[in-house]
Amino acid sequence: MQTRRQAEFFWSGLLLFLSAIGLLWLIPDYIHMPQKLQNPYLSPRLWPTIIFYSFGALGLCMFIKVLLALYKEKNTGPSAVQDGVSRREMTRQSLSVLTALSCMGFSLVLIEPLGMPLSVTLCLVALLCLSGKKSSPMGVVCLLALPLCLYLFFLYVADVSIPLGILG
Repeated sequence: MQTRRQAEFFWSGLLLFLSAIGLLWLIPDYIHMPQKLQNPYLSPRLWPTIIFYSFGALGLCMFIKVLLALYKEKNTGPSAVQDGVSRREMTRQSLSVLTALSCMGFSLVLIEPLGMPLSVTLCLVALLCLSGKKSSPMGVVCLLALPLCLYLFFLYVADVSIPLGILG
């Protein structure tokens, strides 16, 4: 029980830290707003801001959950029922999350040389392989549909050119 609580505390702190870094430093300094914006929903800052606020809300909820569990344990004593999650399992879960995040970060690095559609496709292939399933119909559909939908959205709806890398 203590191991799970420590892991939840760690992840909640990490999410709150990432949220603060994104909202206070990354978005204001690295995502520039155009002077005239035809549609505010196509602002370059909109989705990163939503994502970082979501990180913060998730981290805050996890932190409150840990505090409530500590308060309950303090008032009622330690629970007789253990959750059955070992330290090894917690480490495996943490490593799988870090591996998925690393995969997504690496795909961001590949956008410049390979282009966005190919980079997103490779990221989805890697995440599908990391999931451990031999064949996932939903994964294959996402693998084919998501890069195509992103490309079509940016081309026809947002009227923004995206990096095509070796495809362009």
